[in-house]
Amino acid sequence: MSTTPSLFRPVAPPQVIEGAFTEDQHRRMLDVVRREGPWSLILAQHFQSPDEVIATTSGMVPEGFTPTWDMFLSPVFRGYFAKASTVLHPEIEDCFFNKTFLDLVRAYWQADYATPENMLFNIQGPTEGTRSPHLDATRYRGISMHNSPVWLMNTMTKTGLFEPWRAKKAQVIAWYYKGKVGGGFTCWPDGPQAAPRQIEAPMWGRAVVVENEMMFHTAQSNGPAALRHPAGLTIDSLMEADPRRPAAGGSPLAARWCSRSRRRSSAS
Repeated sequence: MSTTPSLFRPVAPPQVIEGAFTEDQHRRMLDVVRREGPWSLILAQHFQSPDEVIATTSGMVPEGFTPTWDMFLSPVFRGYFAKASTVLHPEIEDCFFNKTFLDLVRAYWQADYATPENMLFNIQGPTEGTRSPHLDATRYRGISMHNSPVWLMNTMTKTGLFEPWRAKKAQVIAWYYKGKVGGGFTCWPDGPQAAPRQIEAPMWGRAVVVENEMMFHTAQSNGPAALRHPAGLTIDSLMEADPRRPAAGGSPLAARWCSRSRRRSSAS
């Protein structure tokens, strides 16, 4: 499979905004995160094997090499506020059907119409930055994250053969991170062979409007280096709020993670 580097450029450069959500919206979203759950790793939600992860990045490994989960594990957990244009928690409906965000996306694409599709959150502990910049899974006519695996959609994008059927999408990505060690965002808006752009911390309430399906990007390292490789982290680890530890001032979430054995089906 050949890939054309010039293909991977967003329709417009990333646009940085401040104060993505009001304090009240942020509080209500955190209430959902603390109350619901537990939340599983991003890897566990989207991939059935290490080979599928590789298919979304480099797409190949040396002959005879067998990849393992340990190559990719990091304490990054995910949950959803809304899926398929449907809010899962009515108390944050205004956060999802957000006129400010819709206006930003319409302006980004110079489009007349836009509709919100999904709204998710990541809980990230101290971790190394992603070693392999990646693309987010896009949507094609009849093919989306709701009926197709991420590795398949990423492979379709890399071939460049399905452009006539690709949806025009954009994301508004917001961060709430008060740490002073890393925590920024690195992206390649001029193509993967050009110099990257870095959006540095502080990231409290900062957001970007981007087309991450066509722009390679990665999270920077964050948190104390000594804590970036937690012992016992497995593909089945879960994160949940810890009722024994009230949230401290300045801490967005008092949480605990634990490793639990759970059965995974082919449709998970």
